[in-house]
Amino acid sequence: MLTLAACAVSGGPSGDAPSRGVEGADGRDDGAGSPSAGGNPTAADAPGTDPGSASQASTTVVPLEKDLAVVLNLDDPHLVKARERIGAAPLFASSLLGQVDTAYHRTSVGRALQTENRYEDWHVVSFRIAPCAALGPTPKTADELCWPEVRLVLQPILRKVRIHERYAEAFGDDRAIHALYDGAPEGVLTAGEAQRARALVARVRSAPATEPFAPLTAAELAEFASLRDRVARALVADAVALRGSLPVEAFRGVGLRPESNEGGAVARGLGERVRAFFAKHATTPQLRAVTSFSLPEGREPAHLDEWVFLSFRHEGGRLVQETITVTSPTDGRVLASLGPSPRASQTRDDESLYELDDTTLGALRESVLLGPSDTQRLRSRIASRKERLVANTTCASCHKLNPLRFDFHNMSYLEDRDVTIAPRVVEDVALDLAWFAAHR
Repeated sequence: MLTLAACAVSGGPSGDAPSRGVEGADGRDDGAGSPSAGGNPTAADAPGTDPGSASQASTTVVPLEKDLAVVLNLDDPHLVKARERIGAAPLFASSLLGQVDTAYHRTSVGRALQTENRYEDWHVVSFRIAPCAALGPTPKTADELCWPEVRLVLQPILRKVRIHERYAEAFGDDRAIHALYDGAPEGVLTAGEAQRARALVARVRSAPATEPFAPLTAAELAEFASLRDRVARALVADAVALRGSLPVEAFRGVGLRPESNEGGAVARGLGERVRAFFAKHATTPQLRAVTSFSLPEGREPAHLDEWVFLSFRHEGGRLVQETITVTSPTDGRVLASLGPSPRASQTRDDESLYELDDTTLGALRESVLLGPSDTQRLRSRIASRKERLVANTTCASCHKLNPLRFDFHNMSYLEDRDVTIAPRVVEDVALDLAWFAAHR
């Protein structure tokens, strides 16, 4: 249910990773003008910003699109595997994957995750750094009631395989897991401040949908914002530090990460830096939620034409499956409950939606793709968190904005095609950059 295109990026000589492009490209160029010499920009490098004094310019972090949306080459041999030990534990433990798999047993997906994939197939193919992910229930509170977040996209990748009589060097199965990690205040704030920040976040999350600001006084809201902004600045600084020595211009625009596309020692260096980043920002104790989608067994998306969605919260090392709902973008009230595992096809959403009363269905028509004719009408609305948060639409609606109807991917790969980056990712990254510029 995570929703996160831009032009293809060529990293020069390919080394051991052939260059790939981006599905769903919007045709935008990756910047213009003369590239800066170094890999980490200051305020002086960013168009439209006032660098201020020389000392200020040298210390101000200015992220670009590929800092906040890190999309990795499917052919990159340095992708992080779910089973890899990152710090003291695997990045995404087999027990967690097993719980996702078990939840699918009660759906049309059945045991496809077992029969078509192994634990060692699961890799991180992309990740998002969100300086401030919405905590509140509606778009109008999203920029104020928010907290830093890291989102990993894991997908089973098969190497050197023949699928339906077609050979592929690398093949992405039609399923994915999105793992969401809260930005950790520890290490940025004092111990007392970190404890206070966690308490304030918990209070915001527990607020009634109709009164999102109720748990905090004006003074507490200001305190929350100050603590949040410090954590956000530290997270973004670490994201920018993932860059190697490529020119700043290489990181403009949403698309494949240039180091991963270049291959060789450059891709290996990025892999090492990413692992260190995950050890700090994507550990199991920080894991808050997991979502997933999958095609049933068969690897024929256009013909099977069904995708199942799941959502979990993480509690005490276990995943607890949750009912998926659609809430109102104006007041946060629940408009529809889709159960624990809604299904969708290329042309329809979960069948339970079509059985609702006319009033509810009328409200949903402003937020959900109930039929093919809705796509053009609602595309820009669903793609922007200024109009709809993820909770205000269905999983399928977010995943069906791609040019290819049977491509439900978002920052992941349909088979051996170029990576799919959904329109919402491009919009979200632009809004994240604007938010960070206003709060740094």
